[in-house]
Amino acid sequence: MKTSKKYWQMKSLTGVILVCIFLTACGGETQEAERKSNVQENETVSITTIEQTAEQSQETTQEAEEFVQTDTILENLKGE
Repeated sequence: MKTSKKYWQMKSLTGVILVCIFLTACGGETQEAERKSNVQENETVSITTIEQTAEQSQETTQEAEEFVQTDTILENLKGE
């Protein structure tokens, strides 16, 4: 009788250990997938931010060029 009880206790303990290992492995995969998702999301945000900054810089440059051209035209008109 004692051997049977000990056998079932060991079998139960083994089962609990296997479940813990399985859950730990699954949790690690979930964290890895979540980390990759976060990295991809950050890259997308960074690319969008870079594109927006480039567009703003280009608009600012165009405005500055137009301002310089207008200023040059005004100076030419004053000189005439």
